[in-house]
Amino acid sequence: MSNAINAPAENHLPDVASRIRELRKARGLSLDELALRSFVSKSMISQIEGNKTNPTLAMIWKIAQGLETTVQELLEPDSSDDELDEDENTSEILFSHTRKENFNQITAEKPGVHFRVLTPMSQAEDLEIYRISLRPGAVLDSQPHIPGTEEYLTLIKGELEVSAGENSGIMHSGDFIMYNADGMHSMKNIGTETAEVHLVVRFRPELS
Repeated sequence: MSNAINAPAENHLPDVASRIRELRKARGLSLDELALRSFVSKSMISQIEGNKTNPTLAMIWKIAQGLETTVQELLEPDSSDDELDEDENTSEILFSHTRKENFNQITAEKPGVHFRVLTPMSQAEDLEIYRISLRPGAVLDSQPHIPGTEEYLTLIKGELEVSAGENSGIMHSGDFIMYNADGMHSMKNIGTETAEVHLVVRFRPELS
């Protein structure tokens, strides 16, 4: 999905701009060279590095590919310092609680669509969970994810038309649908009220 990071003031998002600029220079790449590698325009990369625009998740992914690194490394480069070693990790119990005011807010590049990310940025391209709202008539078109990606969508409220490849279905409040998301896919609010969606994106790279 192509979404721009747009968090409330109390959230402390990672300094993606500085990290991209730092890695680009460390690899001896000019803006032109990174643009060719990432398929993101030179002007857009310049704006991102200058903190003049919020990069979309899709752009961050492309730039990460161009820098031969990961989305997680761009978003949370120091997260590995806090990891437990293997022996400690086996005895730890996972229990992570995030207050609603600390969720990352995302604004889709489509009118009438709003995202809330329910998982930490460190889980990007692993398992991502979203709460999405679409105003009547709003459409969210999504580019293909990596091969093997699946999406699990529960419609909490409203009416929705969901398409994935050549398949499509009409959803009503309470319905659940799962589909391959490694092709073009979309959702459209066909009802008269705001649709509320709970979406899980599961990245399952196909084995070579």
